Parts: sequence; structure tokens; C-alpha cells
Amino acid sequence: MTKNIKGLSLEEVRRSKERHGDNSLVKEKNKSFLRKFIENLNDPIIKVLIFALIIEKSICLIVISPKKILMTILTRPSAF
Repeated sequence: MTKNIKGLSLEEVRRSKERHGDNSLVKEKNKSFLRKFIENLNDPIIKVLIFALIIEKSICLIVISPKKILMTILTRPSAF
């Protein structure tokens, strides 16, 4: 059972290329590491984690820093 299959003629190929372009993939430009890093900062979970970090560090500054400052003043009065 042989089927007689005929492909496109050269003229049909030429017209198809003119109309639809080459049948090739366009290589995308690679993004730099910095660009990918900055784009990832737009992720909502990253924003939540950064916000939590800011809150945590703020609490540390409010609670821990006065003790450190007091200890620094008491041990090295010339520092201030």
C-alpha cells in the first residue's frame, strides 16, 4: 500500500517563505544576572520577606541598640 505523497514545489516554498518567513527559531538575548535578580524582586513572596526583614531589624535596633549604646558609653566615655 504505497501512497503517492508529493511535497511543495519550489515556487510554493518560495512564496511560503516570503509570506511566513523562515522556519527558524529566533534566539533570545540572554538576560544578565543583575537583570534577573532585579526582576525576581517583583515576586510577592520576596516583597513579604523583605518587609519582614525590615520589621525584624527595626525591632532589633529599638530593643538591642540602646543597651549597646549604654555599654559603649559606660566602657568608653571618649567614644561620644
